[in-house]
Amino acid sequence: MTAKRALGTACLAAAAIAGFGFAAAAARRAREGEAAAQAEQAVAVRLKQLDHDLRTPLGTVHAALEILRSTADKDAALRNETMALMERQLARLRGLVQSLHELARDMEGGPGSKPGPQGGISAPGRSAGTGPARAGISA
Repeated sequence: MTAKRALGTACLAAAAIAGFGFAAAAARRAREGEAAAQAEQAVAVRLKQLDHDLRTPLGTVHAALEILRSTADKDAALRNETMALMERQLARLRGLVQSLHELARDMEGGPGSKPGPQGGISAPGRSAGTGPARAGISA
């Protein structure tokens, strides 16, 4: 084999190896991009669910306050039931705020964070049908 031919073969081999490295790096970047997009989508879903879950107890507490304003001195049983409903919903809000805190920590990659897409937001303290039936409020 001539020196020119050997040099040409070596150059082709080097180019092939370099090309493989570039292709592998491009494939890795593509996978990382897809994983980042999936993680962002999971966060968006969690935030949307959290928004919904925060609005529900806030509406319930608001309605319960209106009931207390209008019936506080007239119906002690309704007042006590309404106050218990508000306590449950406030406990639920505390749990949701904790979920929001955990979501922020997950997004920052802080201690105890869970990499990758997460499930939905659980609403601690959620219990359907526990509100005062006479007031027409659902928990």
